[in-house]
Amino acid sequence: MTAHDNGPGYVQPSAAAGTVSPNGSLLPDPCPHGYAGPKRLVRCRTCSEAAKARWEASPEAQAVRRVRHDERAEATAEEVLIHEAGLKRAEKQKAAQRRIESTPASAYTKRRTKWFLDKRIPAHDLTLVVGKGGTGKSTIFAALVAYVTNRVPILGETRGTGDCIYCHREDSIEETLVPRFEAAGVDLDRVHFIKVSTPDSEGQLRLPLDIDRLMEHAQGLNASAILYDPLSSFISTTTGGRNSGDAMRPAYEAIQAAHEAHQITGLGLAHTRKALSDDVLDALIGSSEQGNVVRSVFGVAPDPDIDGRYIFSQEKHNRGPWQESFAYRIEGVQLESDDGDDAIETSRIVFTEKTVETASDAFRMQSQWARRDARRFIIDYLAQSGYPLNPSTDILEAGKKAGHVPATMYRAVDDLIRFGKVDREPSKGDGRVHNWSLAIDLEPYRS
Repeated sequence: MTAHDNGPGYVQPSAAAGTVSPNGSLLPDPCPHGYAGPKRLVRCRTCSEAAKARWEASPEAQAVRRVRHDERAEATAEEVLIHEAGLKRAEKQKAAQRRIESTPASAYTKRRTKWFLDKRIPAHDLTLVVGKGGTGKSTIFAALVAYVTNRVPILGETRGTGDCIYCHREDSIEETLVPRFEAAGVDLDRVHFIKVSTPDSEGQLRLPLDIDRLMEHAQGLNASAILYDPLSSFISTTTGGRNSGDAMRPAYEAIQAAHEAHQITGLGLAHTRKALSDDVLDALIGSSEQGNVVRSVFGVAPDPDIDGRYIFSQEKHNRGPWQESFAYRIEGVQLESDDGDDAIETSRIVFTEKTVETASDAFRMQSQWARRDARRFIIDYLAQSGYPLNPSTDILEAGKKAGHVPATMYRAVDDLIRFGKVDREPSKGDGRVHNWSLAIDLEPYRS
């Protein structure tokens, strides 16, 4: 039997005919002795080895080896161009191989929605809890961990016990998370912190790069939930950034798909911008795609009318009927330390009563009040400056020191211009800077 026979000499090549090799170049067409297998074309061993030798001797392969092995700084401009041209050809070949298929609706089975928290948090999906810092988001997560691991009721619901994985980036395990979990009633044997090992050292969890490994580890623990605190801190994209919808949407879709495929509930914390907004989803830091991809979103916000009272509300719900909001407070707790030092100060969430208010309602009210206060600040500044024209940069800097966010200041001055109380014109020296001035006489109002 020769190397060209349909027998042991046949091997599957690294890529099909005309497709992209792992190193970014194009492989030649298969040899005339190959045959079409069930999924890809097969090249005989002799021709496969010959093609591999031709590739390794090519300028493209040399350029790829230099650029791909962290030697980009030493690579010549010509080598970099060859490498990038190969990547562009590869993308064109991938695009040419895209196919569209269809499946009739009758081929699918109807399924009822399963719930992690009845009628609120769908099981095996990705859910976000969104809010500003200091509103108890992580403390709510501790209550959810206690709900999973130790049957501690939350919002009047209980469930069977199970394990969970807690992915964290911002808080200390021993000083913050473990005391917080203990105060919430968590079974500490059932919550697991993870680390990522690399050949050289320990690394950070990167999603969606590590999502399959994370799911396999969770299944090995028989974990029913994975919590990300905060979710965006684990996202790693090769192009764009966290504000890029094109980069972020595929990342969140991959995470969402992994949770569905492995039947594990995902819960992620998300922060909001400092600039005030009228809606929780609009206030998300980074790309809004994280709010668009997930099935369920909760918002948390301080009650603008009552100090120490907070609102926990459903802001998006694609799986079931809308649910009422709850008010809660953050209660201080003292615990004994394991090392015998002074008591540890931590906190837990206490849900108090149902409410018709939502976190977005609180955001809108805070935004309106902040713009009102910013308008007053601008009027007072212009009245006291003694100058007919005042550079916007000076006013914004003074407003920032007084606690006013620049974005809110811009909205406030737009209001004042619309009300006819302030004028704005470009500076003669720098067109990017505007001068603000009073458009009304304040003397009648001073008495």
